[in-house]
Amino acid sequence: MPRSKLAPFGIWEHGEFVGVTIFGRSAAAARAAVALRQHEHPVTQILAASLRQLRAACPGLRLIVSYADTAQGHHGGLSGR
Repeated sequence: MPRSKLAPFGIWEHGEFVGVTIFGRSAAAARAAVALRQHEHPVTQILAASLRQLRAACPGLRLIVSYADTAQGHHGGLSGR
């Protein structure tokens, strides 16, 4: 089974680690995850910074797709802190 390529980015606020965003792809499906503990910045701002880093690390990247699973109560938006 092929192993997925991952692009993890640490999230830091005031010199303290507060979480990680992970982007990945595999033969089966694309994956993304955000794991944050208590933080100050809005999640949208954190994701925007992570996407800028992803674009710099993967200059050939042309598309990012995001899905919301309504069966799991997801609405497709980002909520506060």
